[in-house]
Amino acid sequence: MKNLMTRMFAVLALSIVVSASALAGETKKDVSFSSDVTINGTLVKKGKYQVVYDDKSGEMSIRKGKEELVKATTRTEDRQKKAIRLEMLYTQNGETRSLQGFAFEGSNQNIVINGNAQAATPQQ
Repeated sequence: MKNLMTRMFAVLALSIVVSASALAGETKKDVSFSSDVTINGTLVKKGKYQVVYDDKSGEMSIRKGKEELVKATTRTEDRQKKAIRLEMLYTQNGETRSLQGFAFEGSNQNIVINGNAQAATPQQ
């Protein structure tokens, strides 16, 4: 019985480690832009997209289906309190609305887009 409990505990511990490593890496969230948005000069039309963030490389991308429209490097900044939901951080300059960063639900960090976003090259 003791041997069985030891094995179950080992399997549980291994499962937790594997789950934690699987969670690290890419995070994907659906987002809707109610108006056109620019990301460092790249125009993204209003509509439904997916924000994909890779915490290992520090890169984010905006995708529509399997097509990657914009890719940018990011940095993180601490928040005073956790985000209640996916929060998009914008600036407005005249008619132009620019995405500056975002925070995922439950996160205590903002993901800030660096100034070198580029339009993604089409996949062949």
